[in-house]
Amino acid sequence: MSVNAIPNPKKTIQVDFPIERVKLSVKNINLISSKYDFSTSNEIFNQYTYSALELLSLGVYVDINLNSISEFKTEITVEIRRKIGSFNQSYEITKANDHIVSVYDCIAKLTSKSPEEIENLKNEQIEKLKPSKKPSNLSRNNSNTQTSTTNAWYEKNWLVIFLCVVFFPVGLYALWKNTTIANIWKFAITSLIAIIIIANWGDSSKIGKYTKEELPKDFSYNIVKDESNVALEKNQLEIELNQKLTEGQIATLAEQLFNSKEKQRRFYIFYKLKGVENSVAAWATSHFDPELEIGITGSTTEEDVNKDKLSEKIDGKVVGKWDENKYAFSNLIIYKKDNKTFIKTVYKNGQTSDEELKESETEKGIRYDYKDGGYNGEYFILNNEKGLELYNSENKNFTTATPK
Repeated sequence: MSVNAIPNPKKTIQVDFPIERVKLSVKNINLISSKYDFSTSNEIFNQYTYSALELLSLGVYVDINLNSISEFKTEITVEIRRKIGSFNQSYEITKANDHIVSVYDCIAKLTSKSPEEIENLKNEQIEKLKPSKKPSNLSRNNSNTQTSTTNAWYEKNWLVIFLCVVFFPVGLYALWKNTTIANIWKFAITSLIAIIIIANWGDSSKIGKYTKEELPKDFSYNIVKDESNVALEKNQLEIELNQKLTEGQIATLAEQLFNSKEKQRRFYIFYKLKGVENSVAAWATSHFDPELEIGITGSTTEEDVNKDKLSEKIDGKVVGKWDENKYAFSNLIIYKKDNKTFIKTVYKNGQTSDEELKESETEKGIRYDYKDGGYNGEYFILNNEKGLELYNSENKNFTTATPK
């Protein structure tokens, strides 16, 4: 199997607007289209990433790069990446191209607006989030009061029971306001809810659906970026970890970080690993929106151990072993057998593949191509520093696997 079966769909255009004007539009795409959620940014290199969900998949990342051509001309490049794996079906490419069209359309609409109009759009979104206030009418006669009480929401028995199950504070209020439910049932339901609360009170070992685990003694982390925004009711941190964590340990750290800042409606946390080649995608995430959801895009320590065990089972003379930790999170092993050269790929889920290679000498080092010319012209170069460079059909070195 290939590390990158089909190149990521990409499109570059130039517009007659200064880069600051375009940058303002790019930063506010979600004001126009709610399907794009802001993910990360690099203001130094003018790089911005959004994420989008898709049916039957984990969705895609939308990478936007800006380059100032002149004072009044800006180059925009939009590239679509899958959150996990690579594109390998034609319908996926069609969807990715639709995203490119949609993103450019959002940028165009926003660029045509003035900064004041964009600010107004932000304020409108904030106003929509505020609860509406309806004036109460205090002048009711007795007849209207009786009719209103009869039709009150808390007189609907099915609604009272439903609320006691899904949101007990409101359910209990409705239960005791209700005039048709017998007191014996009111006491029974209230007692049952109290028993459930007491049984779960103080269960500090869980946060949401996750069971917390103790962090390693030699664990440390750094907050490398804080992009929290009170106006958007959002906290957002980028964290650098000195080692990989389990899902339970991430839950523990996520709770600590959540409690370290003033509460907002959403809290997004992105984790990257110290010393690992920089990638736009995070190794893992823990988002409170509002409930905690943890996702590990990269490989876990357990998966790494399993990969290393499978990498020991090589039927031939090993040329070298490498760790590709940016795209497929796999082990790569080049070996020789019966005067032929092969590459074995061990993926984080335990799957493996063996492909025959042909090698040639270059100035950079030994070049390895797939013998059948497959995988859209991708190839490898074993450089003089023993790193295994991965190239696409456009001769672009998209990552370098490190020796193991």
